Amino acid sequence: MDVGVLGNKAVREEMGRILKGFQAVLVGSDSLEELRRRAGSWRPQVVIVDLDSQGIDLSTFSRLEAWAGPAAVVALSRRPFHPELREAFEKHIRVCLRKPVDRDELWLWLRAFGRCDRLEEEEGS
Repeated sequence: MDVGVLGNKAVREEMGRILKGFQAVLVGSDSLEELRRRAGSWRPQVVIVDLDSQGIDLSTFSRLEAWAGPAAVVALSRRPFHPELREAFEKHIRVCLRKPVDRDELWLWLRAFGRCDRLEEEEGS
């Protein structure tokens, strides 16, 4: 599974540790523009976004969708409520996990998204 991580260095390192052993290709950055540059033509199936990182706002999610298309967005946060991102939760975010992230919970969601991708591929053929 191809996973993009948008967050600070600590978050990217934590996701690297958590996803070790999960068959994932991980590309991360602290800005969407840098993530796009690093990724080149690669497109993630899932993008993990740290809502607590600076610079994450509603426009981030619109730009993310324009770049990554139908990628599932997993949000991470220490805060239980983000009223400023209401529209992002309605349109873009599939799940929001509380930090510190529980490895088993994240793996559960990634496996679910992987199954959805496989089902869509099977239905399309």
